[in-house]
Amino acid sequence: MLLLSDPRWQELRGPFGSSHRVPMLLSRLKEQYDPEVRDELYWEQLFHQNTIYSCTYAAVPHLFMLAQTSGHLETQLDIYISCGMFEANNPNEPDCEIPAEFARDRIALEPEAAKEIYRAYREALAVLAGLGESLVSYVRTKETEKRYFLAASAAYAGFRDAASMLTVFPDGEEYVLGCPACGEDVYLWPDAQQSGPLLLYKEDPVFAPKKEGLRIEVRPSETIEELNWKHLYLQAKRIEDEAFLAQLPWLAGESDCPHCGVPLRLWPALLHMF
Repeated sequence: MLLLSDPRWQELRGPFGSSHRVPMLLSRLKEQYDPEVRDELYWEQLFHQNTIYSCTYAAVPHLFMLAQTSGHLETQLDIYISCGMFEANNPNEPDCEIPAEFARDRIALEPEAAKEIYRAYREALAVLAGLGESLVSYVRTKETEKRYFLAASAAYAGFRDAASMLTVFPDGEEYVLGCPACGEDVYLWPDAQQSGPLLLYKEDPVFAPKKEGLRIEVRPSETIEELNWKHLYLQAKRIEDEAFLAQLPWLAGESDCPHCGVPLRLWPALLHMF
């Protein structure tokens, strides 16, 4: 782990150049988990426009240690979700040793130093993943955080596509996917009662509200083989996210593309864009 006093922070990069402010912000967060400091660190230094940076990898082990020592479930959940969001946007392959961001940003560090930073990041993620177990009961009481918890859980489990999908469509009011055959966008919306099945639309119902949606054929949950779907299903049951549990069978359903008529498996098509 890169110590906060290490001069190599100056060599790392964030969205707006040098990450020289990151150690100071991390130090202040360790003293008090202040929302303003947190927002500057997360959204101005470590993560910007769905992109992470070399300094993100160096910062996560410190956030993990903060989560470990914090006695506040709210703080632990926020760190769990935020670091999960970082990982959801990690573009590197699982067996990567030096993240592509180091070459992209021309980081002037020795290869071994870059490897050690990323190794510490991966080790911190592995322990953060386990933190989710202790947060389940708390998340059950936090309706607005459930979908983000599921996204983070998916990211820690290696399902970055499912994690990214949930961060883009967290409220479940609309899903957009592309037909693999014709490339046209297709829209998934709940029915008018917001409690029944999802329906498939050729056009965005916001702009074509009178168009009727196509029915989706639901597959029995025990026949669904996609591991990312199974992970979300099991985790949603644990945190009692009833709204998402009601939608999941439809998200893994089948229909015909309203543009070209080719049979369409919704779950792979939905995740393909991520």
